[in-house]
Amino acid sequence: MASTSQRPEESAFQILVSKYHANPLWFDQNLPEIGEIMRQAGYSSQRSQSPFGLTDRERRYHSEALFQIGHVDKLSVTDSIKALEHCAALIRNDSLPYEIGHETRVLLFRSAFGKSPESFKANATIPIGDQRGGEPTYRVPLVRGVVMNLNLNMSLVSVTVTPSKVKEREKLMSIVGIGRDSATDVAARHDDYLAEQSPHAAP
Repeated sequence: MASTSQRPEESAFQILVSKYHANPLWFDQNLPEIGEIMRQAGYSSQRSQSPFGLTDRERRYHSEALFQIGHVDKLSVTDSIKALEHCAALIRNDSLPYEIGHETRVLLFRSAFGKSPESFKANATIPIGDQRGGEPTYRVPLVRGVVMNLNLNMSLVSVTVTPSKVKEREKLMSIVGIGRDSATDVAARHDDYLAEQSPHAAP
């Protein structure tokens, strides 16, 4: 999957997030201002320890499946939903590649459902076909304000959109000093960390 090259600010922010999740206590002791900003922005002080763990082979399978996608706007609905399921598996495992950023996931959502998350005016739950496999068991954030509901087999059952949460993206990014220019690649892609790494970010 094609992606834009990372800007220096983006790389620095990724490193900061990674270091914070690895050792939040160090930030509290040495950079308390940064630690406080992270908490205010909705970050968890520790990475979630999910019982759902992918093997190296499974992680490669899901990652390679995503990177093999050429043009998101040319995907069928079925292929788009499958790509979202690959994203969900990697997000639950805390191993979604940075290259699969916010813009890419929004494009996958639009390809699957015919509209972007920003176009929703009221809370909505979109069922997937005949809900292939029963009631949802897992809730996985795709981007802020969008939650994927999956069954025990990690098949997508429905997607929930909360417009008020979708609109919080710019405000949250401005807290960490990235959202000043909403047209930049940095501003467009960094809420994926708010959605992925914080249990408080998306629902």
